[in-house]
Formats: sequence, structure tokens, C-alpha cells
Amino acid sequence: MVSNDDQQFQKAEETLRRFVLRARRIAAHSLAKEPRELETLANPKMSGKINLDGTIELRRKLPDEEIFESLASRIRPLLLKTESIHYAEVLKAIDAVIRRREKAQTNSDALREKYTVLGNAWGQFNEAEPIALRYSTQMARKDGSESTPEVSDSQLALAWLYGDLVHVDVRGKKAPGTLLPIKERYSAAVSYFSSVAILCARTMELVSELADLGALELPQETTSTDVVVGTKEIVETGTAHFAPVGTEMPRIDVLDQQFPEDFRQFTVTEMLRLDDRNHVKLQIESSDGSLVTEYDAAVTHRGTHEERMEWHVLVAGCIEYRFTFRIEGDVACDLQLETKVLTLATNKMVLDKYLFERACKQGSLLQFKVLERDFIALKLEDHSSDNIQDLDINIGFLQDLVTIEQITSEHLLIPNDPATIREIVELRQMRLLWEGNVVPLRRGTIKITALADQTPQYVLAPAGTRTIGGTSYPTPQFVVTHPLMKPTSVEPIPHTEPPQDSITMNIPTEEPFVAWVPEKKDVTTHSDLQRPVTLDLPQHDLTYLFGTWKTENGISIP
Repeated sequence: MVSNDDQQFQKAEETLRRFVLRARRIAAHSLAKEPRELETLANPKMSGKINLDGTIELRRKLPDEEIFESLASRIRPLLLKTESIHYAEVLKAIDAVIRRREKAQTNSDALREKYTVLGNAWGQFNEAEPIALRYSTQMARKDGSESTPEVSDSQLALAWLYGDLVHVDVRGKKAPGTLLPIKERYSAAVSYFSSVAILCARTMELVSELADLGALELPQETTSTDVVVGTKEIVETGTAHFAPVGTEMPRIDVLDQQFPEDFRQFTVTEMLRLDDRNHVKLQIESSDGSLVTEYDAAVTHRGTHEERMEWHVLVAGCIEYRFTFRIEGDVACDLQLETKVLTLATNKMVLDKYLFERACKQGSLLQFKVLERDFIALKLEDHSSDNIQDLDINIGFLQDLVTIEQITSEHLLIPNDPATIREIVELRQMRLLWEGNVVPLRRGTIKITALADQTPQYVLAPAGTRTIGGTSYPTPQFVVTHPLMKPTSVEPIPHTEPPQDSITMNIPTEEPFVAWVPEKKDVTTHSDLQRPVTLDLPQHDLTYLFGTWKTENGISIP
């Protein structure tokens, strides 16, 4: 059961976490980034000039009003009594943290002194009692008639806040501030709210000191999460999908990267094909006339040059066929062709290029159709004797990378170096883990560290990164075990506190450890582990991992 003192302390910590987020937002303001400038605004000076006619000119420099309004708006929650981070609540929370240190008989005199100074300073900004901080003023006609009451700079500043900036009606002891013109209200507001910004920074310093001393826990997101946009343009990278008008929108929380059949990804090709005139279908046919595959292609450019037609057709999002030809009747003749591979900016584009190359190696004819009619046909070279194993290997690991990109929403760099067999196998294992499978890892033993006299049933592998071809990709946190895993060697680790053992875990000789991601795969009994997924890598010899073990053999359970 949580004690009342603990509940109060938890509430204090939460208040200070909220305060830190707001204080960081105030500190990020352009007027608050330069402490000297803020000090100048908080302590305004007047310059004067005596004219020959005996009149005096007094000048006060003011910041841009629109910019200063944003600073005052960021400050407002510290002064509004109904807000959870009103300065009184923040001071109360700081006091609770210091009192806990004092109860633990930890010397906190210096902290208490700083707290007292802050408390006295904040008390001057009580909106219910808008006292004169630096001056009071009043106005009257030259003949002494129609004079205003004496108005404090606090009343003027708060009248500007509640009458000119965020509200219209000014009530209570702030109301006399409306009797003077807006230039007087704004001038007072500049010094008033600049002083609050400075005081906020000093309070933040004390809160940070308490956190550094371990008296207060500030989660990383409190001190590192973005508190300002910090840019004039927002760029979001992702994918967009579309469907015919009237199609029901699927629930976004259950999509898991899979859109219903009616939805298509919005690509350059699809964008071009929104105009029916740009529709092109490319079919790859084998020597016996059967269909190998087909692509929805699109015309990216059409024109006429020296009585010849010129068409650019985009295929697979990365390959452009540039045709020039003459039209005789409905037939294109005197054909000239240039093929260009566009800049491959993503793993998906590289994968699409390889898939297209593989399809071409399986076919003998490229048939371009416009309005469902044959338009241009191109014969392909005979690749029947080619060894396409290397191409299949590249396609395999790029499919794995693209799948991980889709699951994690991370953009991964394109591998520049040759991928090793070990890297390819690890990547396939990680992809299958991300997809929620029970995955075979390897044979052998695992050496772990555990608390003395405790034998774990599972080994937890932390989330991290691995590489393939010089490119890093994320790996999930996953669990490793075997239903028959048992310790074969337990050795105490000297000089550890609490005491720890080094344990060697062993499993049946010809079987692998298995792994899964608990957040993606429910494993409740040993039978859930008995049939791990196949890695499906027929091009590679996996005996270095599994010996003679095959997936269809499964693993032993008690």
C-alpha cells in the first residue's frame, strides 16, 4: 500500500515534470534565449532629451509586440491559479522534495535558502494583489481634471494580458489598468512578464539541481522531448493509399500495414494514371505466350519532335522506357528506344528494380498495351542459361529489409557492401521475429549471468541493431529458450554484489534454441514452441547453424 507521504511526493514529482516541460518551452522562446536581453526588458530604462522650448522627450525601447505576445502566452500557466503548474503549486512541490531530503537527515540548508528566495520573488506576482513592482503612475488633463487613480505596473501588465491579449473583460483589482492607454499597459507588461520568465529560469535551475542530487526523478522524455516545433516547414515521410469514392475507411489501429483490397498505394505511377490518357499496361510474356507478370505503367512525358512521337513510360516506379516512333494508322513503327534506371533512393526501389530484372529474365517479350490494345512489343534477350541465384539472394534480403521498414516505420539506408551469408540469415531471423513468429536460432550452448542460486528459464535479448552490407537495421527485444534447456555449468562470479553466477545453458545436441517477441507472439505452453517457422533460404547452406536438423523435425518438449 502506498503511504500518504508517498502519494504526496508522487504528486509533487508530477507537478515538477509538467513545470519542466513548460519552463523549457519558455526558455526556447527567441526573447528568452539571451539572458542579457531578457534582463534589459525586465529592467527598462528611459532616455530623455530636453528641448529648447523646455519640453522633455522620454523614450522607452520596446520589443516587437507580436513576438512578445507569444512569450507572455507561454508564461501565462505559471500565473493562472487554476493551472496545475501555477507558481504556488510548483513551490509547494519543490518544498515537498526538500522536506523529504530533510527527513532523511540530508543537509539541505542551501536548497532551503534558494527555495525561500524564490518563494519571496514569486509572491510579488500574485494576480489577486497586483502590487507596484517598479513604479505606479496616473494620468490627468493639464488642468488637473479627469485624473485616473494611481495604477501599479502590475495592474497595467495584467490589464494588457486579460484585456488586450487573451480576453476582453478585465475584472477585479486589474481593472484600473484599463484606464490608461495600451502603450502604457504594454510597456508595463514587457518588464512584468520578462521578470516572470527570468524567475521561471531560476526555478528551473533549482529543480534541475534537485534532480542532479537524486532527490527528484525527471524521466528522459521530460528533459528531451520536443517542446517547440523549431521549423517553418513540417516534412512527414510515409505512404498514402486511396480507394474509389464511397469506400469505407478501415480502422487505422488494425491495419498493420495491410490495406483492404480496394485501396492502392499512391505512387508516382498511380498519380500519373489518374489521367486515363496516361494508362499503360506492361505484360511480360514467356516464349510459349504465357504471362510471366504484368505491371501498371504510366506515361510520364509525351511530345512530338521532327514528326516523330516521343513517349516516356515509367515501369515499376524506377525504370523509364523512352520511345520515339512514327504512327502509321494505329501502329507504332520505326521505333527507337532508350532505357533509363532512375535514381534508386530507397530499398523498395532497389527491390522493385531487381524484381523487374528477374521477371525479364524469365520472359521473352515485353508487350505495352494502351487502352487494352497492343501498342509496342519488344523482344527480350534469351536468359534461359543465366544463373539468377545472386539476383534471388539480393531480392530475398531486400524483401526482408523492406518488411522491417514497414513494420518499424523506419527508413533504412541502402546496403552498399556485399552481404555475407551470416548477415542474410540473421536478417531473415529478425524479420520473422518482427512478424511474430517462433524462430529457430542456432545449436550449441548459451552462457549467461544470473543472480546466485537462480536458474532462469528464458534468456532475454535486448532490442538493438544489426547490420547487413554495411547498413544498420533495428532488432526487437526477444526471448530465447528451449523446452529442455538446463544448466551444465554454474560458476560463482567473484566480487559481485549481489552475488552472481556465470551459467552455461545446454539443450539437445541436434536441436536449436528458439526465439520469439512476447509483444508479437503469445507463448503459453511448450507446445507453442514445438514447430518453429522455416527460414526458407534454399540458396544457403545452414548446417553451420542447425547441423542436420530440419524445420519439419520440430523440437523436443517435455
